[in-house]
Amino acid sequence: GSFFESQGEPGTIISVTNLDVAVDMRKAYVYISVFPEAEEKRILEKLQGNVEELRRFVKPGLKMKFLPDFEIKIDKGEKLRRQMQESEELEE
Repeated sequence: GSFFESQGEPGTIISVTNLDVAVDMRKAYVYISVFPEAEEKRILEKLQGNVEELRRFVKPGLKMKFLPDFEIKIDKGEKLRRQMQESEELEE
């Protein structure tokens, strides 16, 4: 929540849509959507460059021996759903 809000800029919304953790708990995949979509690449690059900051942010709230490595990705399923919804709205 607030970590991703702090990474955005005015007029940009970053939403965490899903989180998958590997069975061995060594890797966590954070799926996001970005609005406006034109900012997606820039925001993703910024977030990927700040994964160590994300680890520091979540560490106090996790009671784990080892903290997973985070990988941030665009949620392509959410992106497709949004495109389909926009297409349906144009048809109406």
